[in-house]
Amino acid sequence: MKTAKPDMIAYSKLRGQYTPAVPIHGHIPGVQVGDEFSGRGELAILGLHTEMMRGIMSFAKHGPAFAICLAGGYVDDSDEGSTFWYTGQGGQEKKKQVRDQSFETADNKALVRNIESSTPVRVFRGKLANKDGRVERKYVYEGLYHVTASKQEESKDGPLVCKFRMEAIPGHSTVTGKVDYKLFGKNPFRVRNLASGPRQGPGRKRSRSVGIKEWTRAELEALIEKRAAEGPNGRLVNPDIAQGKEKLPVPVWNSIDDDDLIIPPGPDGFCPQFQYIADYKFGDESAKTLAVQAENKFAEDCGTECGIQYGGGGDRNFVNYTTDGLLMCTHPCGVMECDPGNDKCEFKQCQANNVVLSGLRHPLEIFKVSQQKRWGVRCAEPLPIGTVVCPYVGLVIHDHVADQLRNQDLYLFDLNHFHQLADAEDEDNLPEVGMNPRMPELPQQYREKHLVIDAHRQGNIGRFINHSCQPNCVVQTVFAGYARSYLLYYIVIVAAEDIPAFTEITYDYGYSRGGGGGGAVSGTQIPVNDSVRINCTCGAPQCSGRLI
Repeated sequence: MKTAKPDMIAYSKLRGQYTPAVPIHGHIPGVQVGDEFSGRGELAILGLHTEMMRGIMSFAKHGPAFAICLAGGYVDDSDEGSTFWYTGQGGQEKKKQVRDQSFETADNKALVRNIESSTPVRVFRGKLANKDGRVERKYVYEGLYHVTASKQEESKDGPLVCKFRMEAIPGHSTVTGKVDYKLFGKNPFRVRNLASGPRQGPGRKRSRSVGIKEWTRAELEALIEKRAAEGPNGRLVNPDIAQGKEKLPVPVWNSIDDDDLIIPPGPDGFCPQFQYIADYKFGDESAKTLAVQAENKFAEDCGTECGIQYGGGGDRNFVNYTTDGLLMCTHPCGVMECDPGNDKCEFKQCQANNVVLSGLRHPLEIFKVSQQKRWGVRCAEPLPIGTVVCPYVGLVIHDHVADQLRNQDLYLFDLNHFHQLADAEDEDNLPEVGMNPRMPELPQQYREKHLVIDAHRQGNIGRFINHSCQPNCVVQTVFAGYARSYLLYYIVIVAAEDIPAFTEITYDYGYSRGGGGGGAVSGTQIPVNDSVRINCTCGAPQCSGRLI
């Protein structure tokens, strides 16, 4: 006698108890991208995909389809990961296509409605897993995909089939990290999952909330005082180099030597003072004028100041950050935040879409790494992947002013990200996945000019974060506050992996030789030649040995 599968037994007993009363498009609350399920019964119990035999979950009266399963049932499926062609329903007998498919079939018609309404579908991929010597079929929730096109073509068996192109939505699927694109300096800029990623190792699943502590200034000041008295981290050089300009104090520790100078003396022996600033300051009037003009033009062309509208096109399931403020994924076209009090923001998610300008949230500190590397940055608590560490802040200057400082100021960061994006578009070299159709085109009048951040003498804690050839952070462009244009935006350093407490925080500066993209930090352009050389001292196992 054939025994019913456990998931089907569970479905027969639990049917309707956990299924939403009305079918839901988008994510189902409580289910994370990357979760695995043992059979179609488990999917049906939770309302993820309620069809036991059909690959498409749809109901005529509800319009667009809700979900699809990729289970190897159609030989004409072409699965490439982040994008794939999905074969429609109908015309099969014994796994062979014997009749033409039609777009008028209910399930196929529902997927056409997904295209027309831009409604995403949940995607589940079947896989075979070995358990106790037995092979079991499992289904992995791959997240949300847009249905972007349809076509009818001859199947491998002969009859016509309907096919639908599926494209992963960055930050809401497990395969967006396959999109590689060289934007920042020499390194590939990738749309990659961060807080939205799948399981982070055996038996571990990232939950909706990771329980990040909300520090108060008084709590952290007490902890710094205690650590200074006990001495495990060396001498406390400064209890707060930020001088109260940040929500939390930023201490400076030295356990290496007696040299506590923040900026070492130059060749002339002069030792400049460092001034901490928590936000941008304009270094010259020409930079301010250019920034204001670009901001007005960007607002006119973009048509929205709402980050949910910009990033998700009004999709009420779209978010940039988790409830803990972790970035879901990187975005080549920038993350737009919602300013508090903006009456143009009408979505519930807007309230949590304000992380960068809300200030430091973690107990970051500056410490003496070594005599050679000098200062670096670490955190007194673990940082989960997707943590917004801090922006890179300094004086905003015009590029013609910065040109006079090349090769002598190693804290220049050219804001030319969208210039590189425009160049790639001109060369028809943009990836299909990850691009935002709501991002305005860079106007021609700004193609030959840009702004630069100079953090040598005035900057924030981001200025102290060192380079590594194998970094634990990535860089993300963010529109927030008055920095909302192709020319002025925030460069934000984000944890690309779980970073243990007291581990140095690093990212790839992306220096280049010959001005091809690189610089003091990713994205700058410093024209250098073989007579200019800076050796890399990051100490990573795969260190290139040379920064320039």
